[in-house]
Amino acid sequence: MAVDPVAFTAFSPVLALFAGVILVLIADLVTKDAASNRKFVVSITSATLLLAILLVAKTNDLIPSETVLPMFKFGIFYQIFSIIGLSASILVIFSAAYDFTVQKDLGVWASLLMISNAGGIVIAASNHLLPLYVGFELMAIPIYGMVAYRKRSREATEASVKLFLLGAISSGIIVYGISLVYGATGQLTFAALALNNSQPLKNVGIFLILFGTSFKLSLVPFHWWVSDVYVGAPVSMVNYLAVASKKMAFAFAFQMFMISFVNDTDVWGPVMGLIVILSILVGNGMAAIQNRVMRLIAYSSIAHAGYIAISLVAYAQATGLPNESELKALALYAAILHIVANILMKGTLIAGALIVVNSFENDHMENFRGIYKKDKVVGTTMVLALFSLIGIPPLGGFVSKYFLFIAVVNTNTTLAWATAFVFAIGSAISVYYYVKLARVILDEPSNDIPLVPATPLKALMVLLTVLTVFFSVIVFFITPQDVFSTLF
Repeated sequence: MAVDPVAFTAFSPVLALFAGVILVLIADLVTKDAASNRKFVVSITSATLLLAILLVAKTNDLIPSETVLPMFKFGIFYQIFSIIGLSASILVIFSAAYDFTVQKDLGVWASLLMISNAGGIVIAASNHLLPLYVGFELMAIPIYGMVAYRKRSREATEASVKLFLLGAISSGIIVYGISLVYGATGQLTFAALALNNSQPLKNVGIFLILFGTSFKLSLVPFHWWVSDVYVGAPVSMVNYLAVASKKMAFAFAFQMFMISFVNDTDVWGPVMGLIVILSILVGNGMAAIQNRVMRLIAYSSIAHAGYIAISLVAYAQATGLPNESELKALALYAAILHIVANILMKGTLIAGALIVVNSFENDHMENFRGIYKKDKVVGTTMVLALFSLIGIPPLGGFVSKYFLFIAVVNTNTTLAWATAFVFAIGSAISVYYYVKLARVILDEPSNDIPLVPATPLKALMVLLTVLTVFFSVIVFFITPQDVFSTLF
């Protein structure tokens, strides 16, 4: 049987990832100790992820391939979000190598990481609700096992069970919503759904999909799992949740609401606006009262998920305006900017937290006191990451927040201005807890316990910090219109 060259090229990144899965599992069998296992698994996984990125970048000639592969579309949207997820996962595997120093089966964890990335690629390539949902679950299900990787950790097991149970419920809600949409329209392709008029049964399905998706994005009031999972899971797993898997989940949300239900913005737009407002207020408010850094990061992630979701509010509010195309381009552009900036900022902060947690075996804020005096590289990069999260110019966080603010206020509606006002209030609240942690890091040490050596991880933190500093320069090479004209 002849292999379709178009299909083979289209799915070559997924095939590369599954080949990597086999190789890392073999590495588990042939390596004799944890050190050699870690070396082989990290090398194989990094090389596989890089290969997948190169294969994704080579799919430019597949943009008109909808006639050959009708359920998929391999355009710039697919390339951007696939590369974002794969690149973030390279950061994660390096932190995992430093986190899991005694396990001899890191290949199991790395295999789940690559399977999850394969799901993210399917999400980004989908042009139909069936592969979109299959990719969503393929991305999410491995995470349950990754969270529970430390089998003897009661906290990790508890976090995994909570995530599994709540994840199963949210998946069921999404599937039921999709079934209602199909029952109302008889269609599952994005183009057909976009042309279908709103009707009661379809609207109920849209609401259910919105609620199930909000759980995956950790938006309020579907955020209850986040703090327990961030505290119970290994820190490198938190890195994956914060910088990679959530970004893939946003690709799912953008596919669903910006493309499939693009003409139903009057249905989901106001509800999304309320969810975004609650997420920003609750996320920042709860982060301000935490004394454990991983919980602070957890609630901060909820707030930043709300920030990214502002783009959905701006997109919905732009419908029907004279300059609709330009405003929607700006909304999506701002979302991509904040996703990338968030990977750089959170990746640096969580890598630093991993070094401290491995040194003190817990994440209490007092253990971060004087980190700058103990290790200038770790302290400096963590403080710059915190300043970027605040939005201090010219760091990456400032640029992405600026575009999000401009995107929503330019629609000039009541909901848009309310969202922008809450965005400003939430950012002001975040100054308190980010500066508090920065002051602790810059303070005099309260003990003489040194940080454990972590040269590769520190080098990664420096690289991420450099990219954060020069993020604003990179942004000027791309305009919102460039993104929108080829994105869908």
